[in-house]
Amino acid sequence: MTDAYSLLARIEGLPLEIIPFASSWDAMRAIEEGLDYDLAIIDRTLGERETFNAGDAVIELSKRLNPKIDVISFSAYNDKAPYADYHLTKDMNLSSKTVFKTIEDRLKQ
Repeated sequence: MTDAYSLLARIEGLPLEIIPFASSWDAMRAIEEGLDYDLAIIDRTLGERETFNAGDAVIELSKRLNPKIDVISFSAYNDKAPYADYHLTKDMNLSSKTVFKTIEDRLKQ
């Protein structure tokens, strides 16, 4: 585990531990060190705002090391990251209920 803090949250009855990362390097290091997770939701820019594909590198590493774990890419752009299983677009009109349903569905698979 990295220096990132953990936050226990409940999303529509699902107990989830959320592990936020400020940079793609921190996330990649945690995955390489054996981070235990059931689902990843990764912003395609993930902290490095000048580098659009910083999150894509995390997604690729996650799928290479943990191919059975679903990854959701998250971006203001409509296109899914190349190795992601699913994509959510940052949209002011996207209801939190839709986001939570997507997360719940991916965790049940």
